[in-house]
Amino acid sequence: MNKSLINKGLIAVVAIVWLLIGYRLVNNFFGKSEIMEYQAPLETAMPENLLKRDTFQLSLLKRDPFLGTYAKSSKKSRNTAAISNNPIIRTPKTMQWPKIEYYGFVKSENNSSPLLLFKVNNKLHRVRKRGKIDELLVREVYEDSVLIMNGSQKRIFARQ
Repeated sequence: MNKSLINKGLIAVVAIVWLLIGYRLVNNFFGKSEIMEYQAPLETAMPENLLKRDTFQLSLLKRDPFLGTYAKSSKKSRNTAAISNNPIIRTPKTMQWPKIEYYGFVKSENNSSPLLLFKVNNKLHRVRKRGKIDELLVREVYEDSVLIMNGSQKRIFARQ
């Protein structure tokens, strides 16, 4: 066969492939776009009589399921001491958190820990990781937030 005939055939095949690629590319950007609408299913109300709660009373075990021994019959055993009618609700002591705004950090070539910029009670502070501002301790530094401890309480503040 003739080389020029083979070259012309290959050129024709490559041209057809590029035309198909171009057609698909143009069709994706400028073709008709059908917007499909999603309709959420309507919430159906459950009748009140179908919602029945099953309640029951748990009794204390007399036999230890792990050791196989029986509990001593004393007036106050460990199991009865743990369960009481009036549980004691301990409210944690709430510490007053000052108004804190976190503006971000700057990394330095000389120091490995970043320099953080805070506004605490409308006063600007620059502090590094593990540094203190009054009673606040900067615990962890992330790209978009920082973890601050006030005593035993923790809070995460996002960058403004």
